[in-house]
Amino acid sequence: MNSVAIASGAVSAFLGANFMLLPRWLLGSGDEGASAIVFLVAIPVSIALLWSLRFGPRVLGPDDTERAIHGSAVYAVVTGWLHGARTVVQLPTVAAGLSGLAAHRMVVGINSLLILLLVRHVTARAVGGLGTALLFFAATGLGAFLANVLTPTAIRRWGRYATANGALAAAATIQVAAAGLLVPVMVVCGFLLGVAGQVVKLCADSAMQMDVDDALRGHVFAVQDALFWVSYILSITVAAALIPEHGHAPVFVLFGSAIYLAGLVVHTIVGRRGQPVIGR
Repeated sequence: MNSVAIASGAVSAFLGANFMLLPRWLLGSGDEGASAIVFLVAIPVSIALLWSLRFGPRVLGPDDTERAIHGSAVYAVVTGWLHGARTVVQLPTVAAGLSGLAAHRMVVGINSLLILLLVRHVTARAVGGLGTALLFFAATGLGAFLANVLTPTAIRRWGRYATANGALAAAATIQVAAAGLLVPVMVVCGFLLGVAGQVVKLCADSAMQMDVDDALRGHVFAVQDALFWVSYILSITVAAALIPEHGHAPVFVLFGSAIYLAGLVVHTIVGRRGQPVIGR
């Protein structure tokens, strides 16, 4: 269900981004278009709020069974986090997968900011550079979708450990190819990075599904979800403070490749410890 939730969220984000082009086309890429989009965002949020009111009290928790963690909500969250983090540390296959995933998300943050800055000064009257940026993110999403089809076959042939290592190595190479900051090339690289990054994520997901005890799997997925977004937000925050306004900073593209290589090294070293246990 965690994978379904993430996939449905990605599809919703893609549909929302495409819908956003309509008011931008009608009202322009200036303040009026931006204001209309901000207003329209409140509509689906309000619908979600109304739907949430249909849930009865305690339908979504807390769990009152004997196995539940009793105490305040803060205590339950903190304790769950500690259980999840401890489990990650104890299972090399899971720790390795999450290290590769964190590296990928950091690079996604850098690349996202770079592409937005590069297209920011496009002077098209209707949607500005938004259409170009959307093309980049759509290509990345398409690559991730393709990875969902390719990954099971790759894991059966080479194993989870080697598949993730290969994806990280390929991602580091692809990232270097985008250092010229040519938008068409970056779109192609975005597609390929979408494939590689999703392969890494699916390998991490399979490690959590297969190697983690049922009672602890939810805690580990909570750690993964937090790591998934914290890595992205942290990298994009640091990049925003250092990348120039025009976005022409090829050194950050190369830095992204270095992050992939660091993730590859950590995944190789940590994941190797779990190989005798999982038998590849």
